Amino acid sequence: MTKASSHAHHNSAPVLRVAHILKSLDTDPPHYFYRFSFTDLNGRRRTLDLPRETSIAKLVRALLAHGLNAPPHEVRALVDDALANEPDNIIGATLRSGWRGEAYIGHRASYGAGASKLLGSVREPALRCRRGSLDDWKAGLHAPCLKSDALTFSICLAFASLIPGLLGIERGVLFHLWGEPEAHISVCSRAAQSVFGRARKVDVSANTLRPGTVAERCASRSDLLAIFDEIRLDTEMRKALIDAVVHSVDAAPSKHANRSKRLELGWRTMGLSTSEAPFGRRVRGTELQHVDLPVLPMSAGGIFNALAEDDDAGDLAAQAEETVEANYGIAFDAFIRHLVDNQAEVKAAAIDLQMRFVEAVRKRWKVFDHPLASAFGLVFAASVIATRAGTTPWRGVTHVERVVVRLYRRALASSFDPVGKVDFLLALLALARAAGCLPHVEKSLAIPAGAVGIRRKLPTHGECVLLRRDYLHTFWPDARDLDLVIEELKARGLLVLAKRGRINTIQAQVEGVSSRSRYYGLKASGVFADVPRAA
Repeated sequence: MTKASSHAHHNSAPVLRVAHILKSLDTDPPHYFYRFSFTDLNGRRRTLDLPRETSIAKLVRALLAHGLNAPPHEVRALVDDALANEPDNIIGATLRSGWRGEAYIGHRASYGAGASKLLGSVREPALRCRRGSLDDWKAGLHAPCLKSDALTFSICLAFASLIPGLLGIERGVLFHLWGEPEAHISVCSRAAQSVFGRARKVDVSANTLRPGTVAERCASRSDLLAIFDEIRLDTEMRKALIDAVVHSVDAAPSKHANRSKRLELGWRTMGLSTSEAPFGRRVRGTELQHVDLPVLPMSAGGIFNALAEDDDAGDLAAQAEETVEANYGIAFDAFIRHLVDNQAEVKAAAIDLQMRFVEAVRKRWKVFDHPLASAFGLVFAASVIATRAGTTPWRGVTHVERVVVRLYRRALASSFDPVGKVDFLLALLALARAAGCLPHVEKSLAIPAGAVGIRRKLPTHGECVLLRRDYLHTFWPDARDLDLVIEELKARGLLVLAKRGRINTIQAQVEGVSSRSRYYGLKASGVFADVPRAA
């Protein structure tokens, strides 16, 4: 045995071997690659894909540069030995991750019969990592998710990004969480990332991302969720995000299979971005490209909108962060296997659940936006499928159903101009009255549980609807939006005004409340008139 081969075989696995010969499925004519498997300087097994036509000298330099654990003067002999024992089998490979036929090509592994490999040059390091257990991931995120619509929804988005490829949906949607920096919004990004792989803050950060590299991030995440945490929004970046997430690019054959050419292959993705500012208003009646989801201010809990009196938002955020530090990438493996093994059932269930969601919100709200409802319906469908597959931190579909409906309602309220916002509020109040959630309450009576406001006869204005500002704040966390709503209510003559036409809240005494609370007063005769239907 030669010195080189002795060095190669002193462990159970050789220091260097050719694991596969890969045939690129993206080029015409096809290109071929060696997938080298080797031990690095840290004692870990790694793979490196290099074109088959690469010279021996360049192979040696590339392997040394990637940490091959061998003395430089021995590497040539190790390469010669590996090439002399190359395998006979040839495996298909691609630069585009995601669904290909009935198989799914992932960054860590491929799933399904006849699945090809993903060329190593485009495999994201964070997405190749997995750690911990599914049970620990679910247990650690269980309590934070039950207290946070935004956190639950972000995890739902991660699962939902795997569904469009099954249904043949090519256009993506960007969901944008925004709010105060202290509101723990980055926890949502990291939790969503933990479904797929390692979820450090640096793995999701987009703070230094340039508009020209947005497409690269999306291309590396075809049929996955592209995450842009703490992104700096300007006109150029907004356009780059919409172009990359929503429009993607048409697939086109490449003559050379290398990193830059993968952009020609196209991709399909959904997006999650976060920042301190809203993405921008969408004009009603236009195609859906982005969805603004405002987060409550930190004074109201930030992302944790369902805090009990003894809950602490900081503790819940820390628990979620500690969980995703120690457990990641496990939920994806379980969910994608469920999708691959049950494709016909999953497709039928996704279509049915999405349609049921759309019809339910159409019947429930006079103000209706079909593209927005369809987008949320897809997220709802995926979350139900993932819940039933046992891959989510919550048990049962009731929690996630309520979350998706609440955030659809908030997105609907945020997406309109002031006229549309007031139309939405009037539709909401009409529904609340019909459901018994807007009762008539005299001074001697307490407000029933579940009431969103009260009705009371005022001496100077007759029957009025009294609403607290914090209730309106749940739909419009940004004070600027809420002020626009109040101004539009005044312009329509619906708002009870103070002297000289000034906007002011009014005091109302309610049984069981120690101090006289302040409310906005709306004239019931106008509030419950016919509500306009929005696009």
